[in-house]
Amino acid sequence: MCELESKVKEIIGEWVRPEQNSLDNETLTITRDRLAILNRWLIKTAICLSHVAPRGETEKMPNDAPAWSVNNLVPKSCMVYAAWMKSPAFMMKIARGFRMFNGGKFFENQIHKHSFDFSIQLNHLAMRIVNAPDADWMVMTCRNSQGDLCTPRFWSHGIQPPEIENDNIIFDGFEHFTKACTVTTHSTPFIHPDEARKASKSLQSLIP
Repeated sequence: MCELESKVKEIIGEWVRPEQNSLDNETLTITRDRLAILNRWLIKTAICLSHVAPRGETEKMPNDAPAWSVNNLVPKSCMVYAAWMKSPAFMMKIARGFRMFNGGKFFENQIHKHSFDFSIQLNHLAMRIVNAPDADWMVMTCRNSQGDLCTPRFWSHGIQPPEIENDNIIFDGFEHFTKACTVTTHSTPFIHPDEARKASKSLQSLIP
């Protein structure tokens, strides 16, 4: 995997410098070919983490995951997005299932044969890759400490919210970032945080 690591360093090397100060939307632009490389690396990293993270009752990654990374066969159902974090840190989070909103109820860890959810923060850069096959996605903004709306930069699925013009992709914290997109049984591409609070008490835990 040394060749893969070298390619990833070429892609995100400038983004992960501790002194990175170009925290804007356009900086996180990525080509399709580079995204394919980065997706392979994210899955490989998630597999490595899965071997050291507490497993509970289930494996943290699908059995097919190693082949996805090695053979460059990352599922098209994977959602990938990125954003800047206000403060630099090193953090990772992995889950076997995905967060789901269904019929007015929130499910923290809905498991599918091929599902997984992996997020990583490298200094100011945060990235998340989630596989929730055959699911619709709901974009959920949050407000930062200045009261501004935050939405991540989507690298797949093209579901950048059309309802607002929002170039602010600087999140106050890693947890806010990992909750910025969740699965829904209804095709609702974007939900404003104020409307979400009115819609269901279940969503209040998702949007600080």
